[in-house]
Amino acid sequence: MLTDIFQGNHARAEETGKRLCDFAAATGNLYSHAMIFSILAFNYYQKGNLRRARDFAGRSRENFLSAEALTVNHLQMVNAILGLIDVHLGEITPDTEGLIQEALDHFRGITAYLWMVDAHGAMALLKRAQGKREEAAAHLQTAFTIAQERGYHHFFLLSRRDLLELSILALELELPGLPLECACRFLTTKLADLAGPELDRLTHQANPRVAAKAWEVRRLVHRAGLPRLRVETLGGFRVWRGDSLLPESDWEGQQPQLLLKALIARGSQQVPLEALMEDLWPEASPETVKRNLTVGLHRLRKALEPALDKTFGSAYVLLKANLICLDQELCRVDVPEFLSLCRDGEKKDREGDPAGALALYQEAAQRYQGDFLPEELYLPWAESRREELKGRYVEVLERLAELHETRGALTKAIHCLKQLLQADPLWEPAYQKLMLLYARRGLRAPALKVYEGCQKALRLGLDAEPDPATTAIYRKILTSS
Repeated sequence: MLTDIFQGNHARAEETGKRLCDFAAATGNLYSHAMIFSILAFNYYQKGNLRRARDFAGRSRENFLSAEALTVNHLQMVNAILGLIDVHLGEITPDTEGLIQEALDHFRGITAYLWMVDAHGAMALLKRAQGKREEAAAHLQTAFTIAQERGYHHFFLLSRRDLLELSILALELELPGLPLECACRFLTTKLADLAGPELDRLTHQANPRVAAKAWEVRRLVHRAGLPRLRVETLGGFRVWRGDSLLPESDWEGQQPQLLLKALIARGSQQVPLEALMEDLWPEASPETVKRNLTVGLHRLRKALEPALDKTFGSAYVLLKANLICLDQELCRVDVPEFLSLCRDGEKKDREGDPAGALALYQEAAQRYQGDFLPEELYLPWAESRREELKGRYVEVLERLAELHETRGALTKAIHCLKQLLQADPLWEPAYQKLMLLYARRGLRAPALKVYEGCQKALRLGLDAEPDPATTAIYRKILTSS
């Protein structure tokens, strides 16, 4: 039943509860009756049916108060539910505060933190309803401090509606530190689908600090609901929005794609607009360049974010002080990820951690799915970046081969060198190392074939012959027995 309730399957929980009630009635067990009534009360409370919740909570409390079924923890839970129901129905009596206070004292006494959050939250809602803002703030501060320190995401008694009211109250009361962090965490995660109207209301508050904070949280809620982008440029240009590949029809031509490609070629972070203008329209007039940039940026943002909210502007492509960038949290790009893995591997290498370096280099090699923007063969800015990234990939593979060789994994070292030569057939040191590794394994014929491949590649690519050192390795293998 509880699983159904937490998952929102209230109808199924209700049906199960009714069957269990029949069973408990047949056995005459008061404790079973009390437990089932309390769970049904909890189910109706979470569902928002407060009258039914009060009925079952009252019956549960009667049973728990009997000597036969007395269980103090469960009794106090029911007391807290009854208090919450009174608050929400606006039917607060002198007994309401007593019920919540009794539950709070009990849970504090046994240091039951999760239940303490429920009870303090219930008391904060009560005090707010009574117009006692300072007391409400004190209870709310305690509840949310505990929740934030302990990383609580879910509660037993407090409903999503309760958490929404408490989180909004935390913003209204300008609670500091951990309580405010907790409120913002709830509003931007588990309450994101409910928070919009209340946050909108707060943005029109007379208190400018509250209005500003509410707007910022509303912006975070908006961002939390956006799909993440994945931009791939190594081996071909592809953009994924969530799980869907952006179709060609979304781009409205090549201009927005070229703008995004040029931005990534420049590093995708804090790129001066002048640099992009020079890359994309080097010979156009200033008026044409400005028009092209304005149109291209508009179409790029529209392609990436069709339902762009003008209140918050573009979430993915940011422009400030003539510097343009992709939002790093919402946009994953393969190039910076590849380069970051290369740098991290080099750091491990310098620190004398070959195993750590090996793992990072291997991941970097896997990320490199091919040349940078191979479809843009004739653009100078794409070509220069392409060669730079290929050089980094070759360095990674060369170092991987060395690390594998040091560990005695010659087959893996050979595989890395083959990958290297596929990327750069003119990298002669790789031919030399590959010949030597084959020879160490006693594979004379493959070693000699490597030399033939080297000869062919150098003649075709450079109209040159292999270096004397390469030829010397070949002759030594050729004459060996």
